[in-house]
Amino acid sequence: VSTDLLRQQYETLTADIRIDSCKIGLIGFAETAELLAELLNDTTFPLVFDPVLAAGGGSDLAGERLEDNIRRLLVPMTMLITPNLPEAQRLTNRQSHDDCAAELIQNGCANVLITGGHEDGDMVINRLYDQQGQVGEWHWPRLPGGYHGTGCTLPSAVAALLAKGVELQPAVEQAQRFTQQALLPAATLGRGQLILRRINRY
Repeated sequence: VSTDLLRQQYETLTADIRIDSCKIGLIGFAETAELLAELLNDTTFPLVFDPVLAAGGGSDLAGERLEDNIRRLLVPMTMLITPNLPEAQRLTNRQSHDDCAAELIQNGCANVLITGGHEDGDMVINRLYDQQGQVGEWHWPRLPGGYHGTGCTLPSAVAALLAKGVELQPAVEQAQRFTQQALLPAATLGRGQLILRRINRY
C-alpha cells in the first residue's frame, strides 16, 4: 500500500473518530515505517507493535533498511512490542530472552513481550519485561499443527483491551487467554495452516 494512501486513510480516520490505541503489524517497506513514525509521533494513545519480520512459512519480509527504521523510529515510541524470540534476536543482535528485552527497552520501548511460539518444548512460554526486568511469565500448552494468525491476534487483543482502559499487565494476560481460546477451535479452510477462530469469550 502506498504511503500516500496510508496517510489519507489515517487522516480520514482521525478526523472522524477518537483513537484509543493503535496496533502496528506487518509493515513491509522502510518508507512505511518512516510515515508511521511521523503520523504517530505526537499521539498520546498506547502503541502496540508486532514486528513481523518473516512470514509463517519462513519467507523474509523485512530488509536491512526497514529493520533499521524499526529500531530507530518505531521501537522508541512503543508502549509494548511483541516479538517472538527470532524477531527479538534479529532486532537486537542478542541471543537470550533477557538480553533481547533489555536491549529493546534500552532503545526506548516501555515494555517487551517475547512470545514462545517459535521455540521448542511442550509449553509455549511468554515473557513480559519492563525497565525493572522480567515482570511476568505465562505457560500455555503447545498445540499440535501449524497456525496462522496467532502472532497477530495476541497484540491486537492487547491493543483492544488497552483501548478499553485495562492496565498493561492484565491486558497482556487477558489477551493471551483470548488467543488460546481462539486456537482451540482453529480449523483449516484448505490444505494450509489452521486458522484461528476469534470469538469474544471474556
